[in-house]
Amino acid sequence: MLPINDSLGLHGALTGFHDLYEQGRLAVLLGVGYPERDRSHFRSLDVWHTAEPHQVRSDGWLGRVASVLDPQHDNPVLLTNIGRSMPLALAAPGVMAASLESIGGYGLLPPADHRGGDAGGVAHAELAALAASLYQGRALPDPWDSAQQVGVSAIRGIRSFGAVPDRAETDVQYPPFNPIAARLEVIARIATSGVGAQVFHTSHDGYDTHENQLATQHRLLADLSEAVTVFLDDLAQRDPLDRTLVLIHSEFGRRIAESRGGTDHGGAGVAFLVGNGVAGGIYGDMPSLRREDSIDGDLRPSLDLREVYTAILQQFLNVDPAAVLGKALGDLRLDRAVA
Repeated sequence: MLPINDSLGLHGALTGFHDLYEQGRLAVLLGVGYPERDRSHFRSLDVWHTAEPHQVRSDGWLGRVASVLDPQHDNPVLLTNIGRSMPLALAAPGVMAASLESIGGYGLLPPADHRGGDAGGVAHAELAALAASLYQGRALPDPWDSAQQVGVSAIRGIRSFGAVPDRAETDVQYPPFNPIAARLEVIARIATSGVGAQVFHTSHDGYDTHENQLATQHRLLADLSEAVTVFLDDLAQRDPLDRTLVLIHSEFGRRIAESRGGTDHGGAGVAFLVGNGVAGGIYGDMPSLRREDSIDGDLRPSLDLREVYTAILQQFLNVDPAAVLGKALGDLRLDRAVA
């Protein structure tokens, strides 16, 4: 354990997080959850992505942020996901978001007999030019107009990512065989390229530790800690870190009782906020581990995830929480005071 006060410590693998905490750049958010908790991965992810615990929504909180920051939907890469599938967090009516695993892999798929080699490159360029010509100068009625806008946005997104340099202009070395580090490296390259991407989303899988938790958690947390530290070092060489905010969370915590060397889906969990503008420290109350204080064996939340989102919207994104969450919730202060 890496102590951070007399009663609390970080996991021993989180050495990079401990350094960030000592520097005053890491906020530890304890007992983060939501009302009417649900132990389903799918429902709990939906709650985190939509900021709506009471009903099902089809639009995400970051998608709604994009509607505020870019009401005309002019920027096709403002929201960018690094991963295999688009998360609900980035969805909203009229909002175009990009999703990719690699910068070079973002584009139109050429015909099967032209993939690979120079021929693939030529076919790819020709296909992109042909597709672009289809969407120019034509006024179409709905629903074709909506489809046209998607096509235009996609072509513009392809051109935007085409401007990202092939290699990063930095001497920072990302750790190999570390999936989250590889994704953060892609984010760093895009974020510092000037193409207009502002909000990024990615994921780090494997924390569903029903068994073998001791070894699994150590490996995952070590990868996460090293990846985030290197990512911030990379950005610091090329871009002011004062404009960078990183939120790290899971869809839920783990239950108190052990099961087969691990723990089951629970209620409240821990979240982290990292950045130069973050007022580092401990926020929320550490939930009691006593069964009589629990909710059916789950940790009792001390912070609503919407309180965290409210603080991020007000203090870091300069967005009215009412436009995204319906109303502001709580008075959590996470930003560093300016003298």
